[in-house]
Amino acid sequence: SNGWVSGRYGDGVVYYDFFWNSAGVEVDDDEERNIPLTEIDPESHLPVQVSGSTLRDHLHGIDNRPIAGGHYDPTVRSTEFGKRKLERELGTDREVAERGRRRLGPWDCAGMSGIDCCLMIKHEIRDVDENHHGIQCYLDYKTGTRKYYEQQYNGRVRIFADENGYVTKVPVIG
Repeated sequence: SNGWVSGRYGDGVVYYDFFWNSAGVEVDDDEERNIPLTEIDPESHLPVQVSGSTLRDHLHGIDNRPIAGGHYDPTVRSTEFGKRKLERELGTDREVAERGRRRLGPWDCAGMSGIDCCLMIKHEIRDVDENHHGIQCYLDYKTGTRKYYEQQYNGRVRIFADENGYVTKVPVIG
């Protein structure tokens, strides 16, 4: 796996399977920073929401915090084709949509990293929903790929057992 967006059907197209109920109001910095990423507080052992970067601060290199939740890998780069698509999108002016319900996407993210795909989506959807949440992305690896396997088992001890529950091989990490 190269880390590029594969999309639902392997063609790089990303779909959102829900309707967006727009409040007709532009997303503010706080709403945009509230990304779907949580960490465990070391003292309370409870999940806490992570604050990320805004689209503007990320694009201007002011803030290098994540702009998406999930498996965020900033080392993955878009292809030249993917970079040109993002540049074209970022070069367009976007209006805040009117209040109401609408279907979002799909977005053609072929050749793009998950981060660049998310930047394109966040540039297009500039309004908050009726709960005053900005659009968010959650990056994940396609089931069966090497990266999916690595993120599932990284740092874990794997114990191999037979059908009777007896260990059959030496346990390994990862």
